[in-house]
Amino acid sequence: MNRRVSIWLTVIFAVGAVLAVSAWILRAVIEVRNNRGAETYVNVQGMQVHWVDVLTMWAAVLLAILGMVVAIAIYAWRRKRDLALFEKLDAKIAHERAVRDK
Repeated sequence: MNRRVSIWLTVIFAVGAVLAVSAWILRAVIEVRNNRGAETYVNVQGMQVHWVDVLTMWAAVLLAILGMVVAIAIYAWRRKRDLALFEKLDAKIAHERAVRDK
């Protein structure tokens, strides 16, 4: 996958995650402002889940995604730097061989 596609995929997934979480954050903020804070909802298994738990989980997911993006950026930067070093060494070796073979 080339760099441009990778950047667009990262941006698209980040925007999707922010949009998914922003609805829950907006609802939680509105409920707290109307003095109905720690309400719950019922999930698929019929268990009650507090909104604080949902927001905490999504905060952890967003931090994990942010960590992944930073790690990918550092890896790409180091890889680019190492490839430049290898190209420089190859050019130096080729030059030395050319001088030696004369």
